Amino acid sequence: MLRQLSQVERENLLKLQDSGAGVNFDQIAMAKLFVLQLIEVNSEGRLVLTRLGRQVYEAIRIENTGIR
Repeated sequence: MLRQLSQVERENLLKLQDSGAGVNFDQIAMAKLFVLQLIEVNSEGRLVLTRLGRQVYEAIRIENTGIR
């Protein structure tokens, strides 16, 4: 899955999990994250990572830092 994501898409996924609302996101990258089912709108209307999105997030963090 990681190989399918561009750097901008990876950054948007990290930003969403780390910062949440109020951050400027690349709309095209976010659209792809929706298509790949890495993000969704929850019952409160907030953008959140799906279970798969959280797994990819962890993989990106480990790849970037080597730390879980």
